[in-house]
Amino acid sequence: PRVRVARPRPAPPAEAVSLPGSVTAIQETPVYARTSGYVARFLADIGDRVRAGQPLALLETPDLDQELAQGEAALAQADAALQLAKARRDYSRVTRDRFDALAGTGIVSRQDADDREVQSNVDAASVRVGEATLRAQRASLARLRALKSFARVTAPFEGVITARLIDVGTLVTAGNGAGQVLFRVSRTDVLRVFVNVPQPFAPGLRQGMAAKVSVREFPGRVFAGTVARTAGALDPGSRTLLTEVHVPNRDGALLAGMYARVSLPAPRARPALLLPATALRVDRRGPQVAVAGPDGRVRLRPVVLDADLGQEIAVGEGLAPGDRVVVPFSDQLRDGERVEVEPLPEEPASR
Repeated sequence: PRVRVARPRPAPPAEAVSLPGSVTAIQETPVYARTSGYVARFLADIGDRVRAGQPLALLETPDLDQELAQGEAALAQADAALQLAKARRDYSRVTRDRFDALAGTGIVSRQDADDREVQSNVDAASVRVGEATLRAQRASLARLRALKSFARVTAPFEGVITARLIDVGTLVTAGNGAGQVLFRVSRTDVLRVFVNVPQPFAPGLRQGMAAKVSVREFPGRVFAGTVARTAGALDPGSRTLLTEVHVPNRDGALLAGMYARVSLPAPRARPALLLPATALRVDRRGPQVAVAGPDGRVRLRPVVLDADLGQEIAVGEGLAPGDRVVVPFSDQLRDGERVEVEPLPEEPASR
């Protein structure tokens, strides 16, 4: 049989691999109420751009207002009790000093003087108890005032309101357990694109590498990005490396949630040779190619593939640059069969 051959050519040290990606915001968070109450007003709606600390909603907190009034009264009561304890302490000290002086002259007994000493110590301890109670009441009142300040719901960072899940009169509960999400805020001036990079290209990825992002809604436009980080380990299910690409989005053209294509430079971990895809046969023995030897006989040679590039394949092991590979592979060829090789442009014909 007469066959055509081709010589493997070295693959470039790096190639651009195009992979699907998912666009997400650089920051996105649900906003919950920190205190329970009713929505009195909402000050931002879907699509509004907000600054960090900008008010988003105002809550009415009647229960908390009553607790706050009770806390202020308790603080005043604790302060009055402390003043009373100080007055008793001062009176006890004066009485103690007088009885000490009279006990020295024998006018009063030593027992009475000792009683006044003990009473003075008790009254001094009552002052310390009153001071501690006053500090506790102040801390409790400060907590209630802090909760009251959360009746003014604010934006955690600069971004865009992507969801408003409340209306005037809505009852909201504090916390993120049973609590209700009030808003969702996303920062979209920079976007994250998550890409799952196959194992053959994963070892060459480095932080800071340039990436190109495109979406079909903007044909012909390429968004420049940078590899920010990788997961550092392959997903055992898909054998892919989760990679995060950051893309500036100051004009707001890209939207979170878009489907994108990401082109990444993928340096090869080892040298590879390129062949037409038609030169490959895969059977139960694995990938094989037919190599025409200098004696005019073909040998079926197993190879290790690096990547499938569509019309070409990258072979990592099993071939040398000078080999003559039969293209296309014919199932009628047998190992060791003599063939007539069509000459390459740079060499004469051989049998």
